[in-house]
Amino acid sequence: MLKVLLDWSPVAAWVALVSPPLYAVGRWVWKRYCRRACVKVYAAETVEIGFDAFGPTLALHGTLRAIHGDLFVTRIVLQLTRRKDSSHHQFEWALFRPNHLSISNSELGYELPSSFVLTPQQPHRFNILFHDVDTQTSMQQHLEKLKRSWWKFVEQHQLQPGLFINDRGGTVAASFAEARIEKYHTTFFPSEPHTAAYTAIDRLIYWEPGDYSLCMEVHTESPDGCFRYDRRFQITQEQSNWLRQNSIWLVQAVCETAQGNPRTITARLENESAPVRKAND
Repeated sequence: MLKVLLDWSPVAAWVALVSPPLYAVGRWVWKRYCRRACVKVYAAETVEIGFDAFGPTLALHGTLRAIHGDLFVTRIVLQLTRRKDSSHHQFEWALFRPNHLSISNSELGYELPSSFVLTPQQPHRFNILFHDVDTQTSMQQHLEKLKRSWWKFVEQHQLQPGLFINDRGGTVAASFAEARIEKYHTTFFPSEPHTAAYTAIDRLIYWEPGDYSLCMEVHTESPDGCFRYDRRFQITQEQSNWLRQNSIWLVQAVCETAQGNPRTITARLENESAPVRKAND
């Protein structure tokens, strides 16, 4: 009788029978409700820093990878903190730049930012230009005021295509561009509207020498989440001076006398836990 009561063979057989489907169900529940999908960021070791018509800019490129499930990326932002004074700025995505080099600028193929799906089977390469919207808005106010003053100056001095009235009252044949450039440098450049705009924009450039903390935030839906990528970089005095020259480029661009492109610098990204290096290291 005792032997019969201790015979677990039927129980063992039943467990062996139901274990596979129970395991499958448990595995599905774990994947579906317990193990959340996440984003892994593989960014390049450098960041491009600039100041142009978008205001202060930062550009990053690399790869995004989804782990444990599909994700819908709705927004990517950068949080910037200057360590010297803890000043903080938020950068929104402005442009999707191509992931290839092109000799012709017409083939670059910039795109406006938009949401996209990220899957474990298909990582997403990114090359994104971010900008400080608040600073850009302040800058545009000064540039619009300068633009109105410049066009008023053009009308007052009768700068018309093919004809340029010089300071002595005579006329000389000149192209429209040459006429404007000459009058800009001799008369408009030292004027109060030009000086005021240049001074205001120069003050908006906060790329000072020192250390900066950078956090990339990838926002997703289905499931909702915010995935961070923390790094830091350093700007030298020479790099800061180089970027500040963009203030004169911007006012000249409004007056249609700028040459070349706005200047940028490249800084090396380092882990937040890495030791801080001096500027001359």
